[in-house]
Amino acid sequence: MPQQPFAYQAPTPDRRACTKEALKAAILEKLTYSVGKDPLVARPHDWLKATILAVRDRVIDEWMESSRESWRESEKRVYYLSLEFLIGRLLRDAMSNIGLLEPVREALAEFNVELGELITLEPDAALGNGGQVIQPTFVKGQRNEAQQVVDPDVAREVVRMMETVVTNGGAKQAAILGYHVAGKTGTARKNGPRGYERGHYNLLFAGVVPATAPRFAAVIVVNDPRGAKQYGGLVSAPVFHHVMEGTLRLMDVPPDDIQSWLAAQAAGKVGGNPATHPAVLPVADAADAANPEAEFAAAIPAAPAEVRQ
Repeated sequence: MPQQPFAYQAPTPDRRACTKEALKAAILEKLTYSVGKDPLVARPHDWLKATILAVRDRVIDEWMESSRESWRESEKRVYYLSLEFLIGRLLRDAMSNIGLLEPVREALAEFNVELGELITLEPDAALGNGGQVIQPTFVKGQRNEAQQVVDPDVAREVVRMMETVVTNGGAKQAAILGYHVAGKTGTARKNGPRGYERGHYNLLFAGVVPATAPRFAAVIVVNDPRGAKQYGGLVSAPVFHHVMEGTLRLMDVPPDDIQSWLAAQAAGKVGGNPATHPAVLPVADAADAANPEAEFAAAIPAAPAEVRQ
């Protein structure tokens, strides 16, 4: 039996205008009444919050209209589960998706505020720091206030899952004997004048170490490398290994995975201790880079024993 059209009769507010003048007024209102700052003394982070709130209202307008349209037309809905943790800097993407990039840029310019500067201030997930973002400083003894952007338990769980990328996935060459390493590979085709360019890539590996109590983070980006193996796990991960292994040794960071070192020492593969003697770089397995399904499966938390079949 065909589904009957849904009669949407709930009251709806008027959509917010997206012109430069409307956005200028909205940002000023959010800055004053939501952030609680006068424009004369507002700092860049205050303007960022106000801009995010003004853009969010317009994103919600689009979302609500789309939902109402799907109800009116009785359209089918598709639900899916993704294990990707893609939280990050979203403001620029949100503005671009609904055509607000230039109007917001022009509106902020009326206040002598540069949109590009605000975009760089938007915090990342700070997974290695327990979900807390702290603005860095070069002033000795100064410590800026921390901002919790991700739940600490969620941050720890994601880092734990990222360890499997190094232990079971395609970034085994990022491993550092004696230390837990967490990270994620990336293999992205480069964008050119006519779209994505065939055979041209940016290869990435981003990670933290020691994963149980991160001290250091690094992002390795290799631009347009040569060779047949165009995978972040084979090209960028070894660079992370060498850089971080030396860093841990120079900074005298105690190992957090001493059992793996003792096992390698007992097998005669290494000598000394992990803080002073570099380990041999793990040998890459060609299957590691060509099997993203294995990396995906490894990151899925194991089911409790009582519910396993």
